[in-house]
Amino acid sequence: MLAPLHVAPLAYSIIAILVAVSVAALRDRKTFEALRMHPYSLYRGKGLFTVLTSVFVHVDGKHLLLNAVFLLIYLPEVEYMLVDDFGPIIGRVLLLVVVAGISWLASMGSALQHRKDEWHWSAGSSHVAFGIIILYFVYFPIGDEGTAPTILPAFPSILIALTILVILFLFVWVGWASAAPIHLYGALAGLLMACLIRPALLEEVAIAIDTSISEKRDGKTNRPKDHGADQAVAGSVSECAFAAFAALDGFRLVGVQPVHAAWDDQG
Repeated sequence: MLAPLHVAPLAYSIIAILVAVSVAALRDRKTFEALRMHPYSLYRGKGLFTVLTSVFVHVDGKHLLLNAVFLLIYLPEVEYMLVDDFGPIIGRVLLLVVVAGISWLASMGSALQHRKDEWHWSAGSSHVAFGIIILYFVYFPIGDEGTAPTILPAFPSILIALTILVILFLFVWVGWASAAPIHLYGALAGLLMACLIRPALLEEVAIAIDTSISEKRDGKTNRPKDHGADQAVAGSVSECAFAAFAALDGFRLVGVQPVHAAWDDQG
């Protein structure tokens, strides 16, 4: 379910501009070449504006469609979370900072990697999309706030984010695709932005890990013959934290249901 327009007007505006500029660039090769990013030149301080403009151009229709779909799913959700936490003005300013920050950090990583490759260029919003996806899943890493979309199974948000990062790292490691590195840079940039905007997520992950280890140790000590399900008091910190990491420790959790984000009508 997509966020209503009044909930995330800025996100939908960004996506609309991206589609419009991309379609125009696909029809005019000169526009495409002017807006795409050239890491070799970027490393030498030239064409700095392409850090942002390259996000708005794509190599073909399929490339545009795929990125637009992911942004439609996750960018409005991120706007909703930021506005909910910081208010409509600061929240939307932060959304612009997030998009620009992910684009800049990923582009700088690509510029450093391809500083000697004069023939390498890049275009598209894939790195921004991956950064937004990672930010979305780690913003509330334990999943107590119901950040997982309804199309996905009820896995803890932090596990989904880590899985994406591991897959991207493997793609880079094996050299599966030339564009894989900038996607990884974008994902790592999204992780960094989430930690800067909401540093409490680090404490939540630490508490969850500590609780999970304690539950496992206590279970082995007090109930050596009982390998059944573990349950905490409903609504307690132990339940919320342990639920996220139970799968990693070999436990079967009973009674934990996925919670999905609900839209209000206040915009």
